[in-house]
Amino acid sequence: PRVVATTQIENHVDDKDARVLVSFDGSTWIEVVLSTESIATYSILHDGDQFWAAGRVGRMYTSADGINWFEHQTSAGGTKFRALAQSDISLIADGENEFYGWGPMDATGTETFDSGKTWTSFAVAAGYDTRGLAWGNGRFVSVGCAGSDEECVGLDQGEGAIFSTP
Repeated sequence: PRVVATTQIENHVDDKDARVLVSFDGSTWIEVVLSTESIATYSILHDGDQFWAAGRVGRMYTSADGINWFEHQTSAGGTKFRALAQSDISLIADGENEFYGWGPMDATGTETFDSGKTWTSFAVAAGYDTRGLAWGNGRFVSVGCAGSDEECVGLDQGEGAIFSTP
């Protein structure tokens, strides 16, 4: 496929399954279900060989063709992954601890050096909500919001925050 996009469907009242949208021509799209559990997908990346989709409860999915997906359970089972980035040697998923309710968030991430066979979790920052992640100039950079979930719901509210690896 030429394009694979996440749907970011999440509804805590009605269970929604994890899905992506796939297009071979850029104008016609089909939905592909990755999991029938209530696991929304938030971020997607192509590493040159396969697609990676990141979702709720620490779930990651890979696909060579965008149609057939394989599920990976990471070491960060309570994390809602909102962002993915890849360096020359690793892939990182970044997000926040999942909970239902308002309050401070704690950003966490997980990293793999072996295409998802093993994962190592790490803390990013307390009171931080990840919104984007990138690799460049020899470091990962996470961009998001510092504050409570209630403050960060509106993108123009809360304080912006940036964290990077050394």
